[in-house]
Amino acid sequence: MFLDEDTKTKVSNVLKDINKKIKIKSIIEENDIGKELISLMEEIKEMNENISFEYEINNNNSFLPYTEVFVDDISTRCSFSGVPGGKEINSFVACLYHIGYKELDFDKKLKERIIKINKILNIQICVSLSCHHCAQCVSTMQQFALWNKNISAQMIDANLYPKLIEQYKIERVPLVLVNGDIIIKGAKENDVLVRYLEEV
Repeated sequence: MFLDEDTKTKVSNVLKDINKKIKIKSIIEENDIGKELISLMEEIKEMNENISFEYEINNNNSFLPYTEVFVDDISTRCSFSGVPGGKEINSFVACLYHIGYKELDFDKKLKERIIKINKILNIQICVSLSCHHCAQCVSTMQQFALWNKNISAQMIDANLYPKLIEQYKIERVPLVLVNGDIIIKGAKENDVLVRYLEEV
């Protein structure tokens, strides 16, 4: 069991409202982290009959384990590298909830600006599972991806990837990369996030 009983009850209470067909697809390596991810996803899928889970083993991909969320077999462009435990269980559950039931409450004018972005933005949010601000940043960026097909948003548990930490000299999270460049360090207000993405 990955989730303790208290967390499991809270997560189940959120996911019970999902009414769209959500498929969680993971790519894992044959190691303990891969087993942890399978354990978590198996528990998640049991909470709602509209949620399914499948995985494949592939030791040649980067940023494994990798999980992507689909609705009606279409990618939502929302993904997770690592096991979304700790504080990031909140962003993973929020992702499923926003996809399968109700979108994130957000300022209407800021939402309109996100929808109007007409360029490809591959967003990677580097996080720590103990970070209090990271989950909200992930949820917000993934909601942007749900609103705009030009945007993808991937959570990355930076602690699992030392080369990534070294490459970008990550000392503060959340750290947001857009198309491979550092755009944002630390927690920011929503209007600042939108402006930064517009200016990329």
